[in-house]
Amino acid sequence: MSRHRLIQNSGPEATPSDGSEGAQEATASLSMMHEDPAHLAGRLDEYATLSQQPQINLTYFDELELKEKFQAVLKDIIARRPKLLRYCFNQVATAMNPRWSEKLFDARFERMFLEEPELTPSTATMRVLATIRMPETMKPFMLAKAQRVKHRMIQRRTRLGALIDGGV
Repeated sequence: MSRHRLIQNSGPEATPSDGSEGAQEATASLSMMHEDPAHLAGRLDEYATLSQQPQINLTYFDELELKEKFQAVLKDIIARRPKLLRYCFNQVATAMNPRWSEKLFDARFERMFLEEPELTPSTATMRVLATIRMPETMKPFMLAKAQRVKHRMIQRRTRLGALIDGGV
């Protein structure tokens, strides 16, 4: 019979008891387990003391584990598919601040180049950086994005012009 059952049943043979024999049964079950009552009292005091202490905060270790996983994923991406880094950067930037979404500033660049075709990519970049309050360290990335959008707009205009000229 397991120890839990021994304590629960007050031994292998459970006997009906009234309130006066309750203390003797508890002592009998402890003696059957060869447990000293003083030792049991000490353990109960220890359990009471430990239950009053706050739980250990493991968020620091969770954070370290997540950082290690992120570094491993980055190394894997750099080794296998470096072109995915731009996508990862856009996802992280959007998660940090939704106003930094790639789609949002891409649309802003397109709108700016449609309204002012003579606008340079560097001027457009500075306007967008000021508008969305992005750090100055992001300027090279945003400038490259503005140059791509400007090139795409020029190609679109050229294609439309060829279609209109060829169709007439």
